[in-house]
Amino acid sequence: MDTLTTIAISIVMLLHVLFLILEMFLWNTPPGWKTFGLKQDFARQSATLAANQGLYNGFLAAGLLWGLVSTGGFDALIFFLSCIIICRHIRRDDGKAFYSVFTNFACCYRHELARTE
Repeated sequence: MDTLTTIAISIVMLLHVLFLILEMFLWNTPPGWKTFGLKQDFARQSATLAANQGLYNGFLAAGLLWGLVSTGGFDALIFFLSCIIICRHIRRDDGKAFYSVFTNFACCYRHELARTE
């Protein structure tokens, strides 16, 4: 796999690990409130939903790791990056336009490399 592709996918994976930590463990803390712009009451009421979303992000990170380290992991990478791209486009109003563009770049670049190999 190309070095640039591995780095791009690794950054996306690490971002999802960060999202897992924020949503599962820091949601009801001052850093979580500040990161997401939450009021304490809302954070407490929505903690279960946030933990569920954090777990989802953790599974995406695990899938990307699996795709990076396994032989023949290309199909896994395409599947998990596609899930991320779809999710990012559904939640476009979250202010992470750079992340969405970066994820799309990583997936498309990898796909293009696969076609030329």
